[in-house]
Amino acid sequence: MNAGEVLFALFVTLGVYPLIWGLSKCKYEKVKNKCTGMLEEYKYGVFIRYWIQSYLDLGMASAIQIVYLPSTHFVPILAYVLACVFGVLVLGTPPLVLMFLRKHSTEIKTSSEDSYFYKAYGSFFYEFKTEGSFAKYTYLVFFCKRLAFGLSLVFLKDLPIFQGFVNSLLMLGYFLFTVIVKPHSETITQVVNSVVELGVTLVFSGTAYFLQAEVTEHDELIEGIIFYAVMGLVLVQSLGSVLSFGVAAYKFLKEKCSRNKVSPNNVDEVVVLNAGHDEFSPGNQDEELTVLSFFVKSKDATDDGNK
Repeated sequence: MNAGEVLFALFVTLGVYPLIWGLSKCKYEKVKNKCTGMLEEYKYGVFIRYWIQSYLDLGMASAIQIVYLPSTHFVPILAYVLACVFGVLVLGTPPLVLMFLRKHSTEIKTSSEDSYFYKAYGSFFYEFKTEGSFAKYTYLVFFCKRLAFGLSLVFLKDLPIFQGFVNSLLMLGYFLFTVIVKPHSETITQVVNSVVELGVTLVFSGTAYFLQAEVTEHDELIEGIIFYAVMGLVLVQSLGSVLSFGVAAYKFLKEKCSRNKVSPNNVDEVVVLNAGHDEFSPGNQDEELTVLSFFVKSKDATDDGNK
């Protein structure tokens, strides 16, 4: 097949599993707990992430292999059979994802990070807003775009102008989905991905310039612009990851410092107010609760004032 590196990554992922399983049985608690958590990820999460990352490569490799019939030797026939198997999986992914999202729409909205459903299938939705009606379908749109793009590259190679037009439309459609639906739960990720998708759309549109047969004096300039635009998009994406990490680290440190400052000795009173109600009852659990902690001077200062 034409997907040696992708399949090698899959075999390595599978090969590491026995090692992690063995370490999960060791007597050191830290190592044991860490590896046990990784085993839970292995059941579904690792393979879902692998499929998301490798979907386009496996789809294109399968399509190329299927188009050309193999010889009667063992290895070509084996490669052709594998291509057919992965081809069926690639074509079946979008409808299966759609069925999954519709069937488990309630679990997607309500499951917590500690739940089994979130740990097993969270890769499909943890990045996105679960309240929106279309945000949960982001990976469905992603798979459909990649499937159409892969088929375009394989089957429209003899129609370069039409191929370029189709590819530009696919990128434009995904950019519009990202901007209109705004599926990402983090603001930084949403802004960065919107900018990147816009840049990808412009780059694909710009490459149509080279479909002309004649060589002009502007070829080198256009090529340089496209090259640096791609490098700029990679930089923007990298900066987005760094910013997201920085914000997460800042929130973690801030929360940790707040916990260190609050202790039973300096907390005088905690008032719990039920929004719109005078007292709290189990029947009002859907209302948002506001917890206000009022801090006063130390007990010694209070005692001195009373004296």
